[in-house]
Amino acid sequence: MKRVLFISPYMGRTGSEKAILQIINNCTLIQPALFSGQNGTLLNEVIQSIPVYINPLTNINKNRIQRINNKFGLKTPLDKYLDKIQKEFQPDLWILNTLVNNSVIEYLKKSGLSFAVWSHELFSSFENISGSDLAYIIDNAKFIIGCSVQVCQQFEKAGAKKVELFYETIDISKIKEAINTSNKSQKQLGKYKHVFVMSGQKGFRKGFHLLPEIAQILANQKAALVWMGKSNDYGLEELINRQIKNLKLENVFFTNELSDDYYNWFETADYFLLTSIEDPYPLVMLEAAYLQKPIIAFNSGGANEFIKQGMGTVVTNSDISALEPAISELIEGKTIIDKNLLRSEAERHDIKIRIKEFEKIVLSYL
Repeated sequence: MKRVLFISPYMGRTGSEKAILQIINNCTLIQPALFSGQNGTLLNEVIQSIPVYINPLTNINKNRIQRINNKFGLKTPLDKYLDKIQKEFQPDLWILNTLVNNSVIEYLKKSGLSFAVWSHELFSSFENISGSDLAYIIDNAKFIIGCSVQVCQQFEKAGAKKVELFYETIDISKIKEAINTSNKSQKQLGKYKHVFVMSGQKGFRKGFHLLPEIAQILANQKAALVWMGKSNDYGLEELINRQIKNLKLENVFFTNELSDDYYNWFETADYFLLTSIEDPYPLVMLEAAYLQKPIIAFNSGGANEFIKQGMGTVVTNSDISALEPAISELIEGKTIIDKNLLRSEAERHDIKIRIKEFEKIVLSYL
């Protein structure tokens, strides 16, 4: 059985890292192991039989040595740790989950080991990787998997020769296990006729800056928005929070990052509102469809590839004037929704169905 070492930067509760967790936990044709750049909460959900390695550079002195050694071209503490993993696990292939694995890319440049990439990035995310690292990936990766057609096309237009499409997945069995109909969060939303939900980090790419305008539109419909997502210390979140407070927009609720109660909050909603202005193929969109929540989304990436007639509405990206009638028509029943179609399209993305497709892509190159 071929061995594959998966590399992920944080193993936090982001769509791309939930996606790689599902892959690792469901492999049957390849033997997986995982290296995580940080000790993220998703590591607690990795099946115990799977080898897990965590970046040891939490100590400030080791990080200082790492920088100095890199500067002079010497073997770094991380290089030595990755050497140990290579010797111990002996993978046939390394797969980088996302392009945000800078230190590991540096190691691959030095070692010349065989690697591939599963990319979940559209244009703005390429600002988080150096030009030289991207050039190395395009020229040297054994293959690149894109999580949507648009992601694949980016690499193909840049000259990548071996590009494969694999949409992100959901674990339907886990969703079923997590839902508890006695959800306590329903009490906070009782005075609103309609509830929309969004899930994602509170950042510009997720459209967090549009929240005050969206909340005003929803208030006119006696509707609320629940935003599930991680907080940060950046000024954008502070700015938007202050605007919401100053404008007295009481119909916005923040849950911050959730684990156990995530799907219960999702179930309180009538509709899913994808506010992202750039999103390659959001996993949360698949979750919403499985839970039969009609979707309104900007044409921000993968939404246009997934949402069919009867599932919701896709509007011009960042166009608040187009969003307002879409919300009204959905609430008023003018937009015809087929809840069975929502669920059936989501079920096509179940990891239990699609895991062999992923493994066959990998094995075709080994």
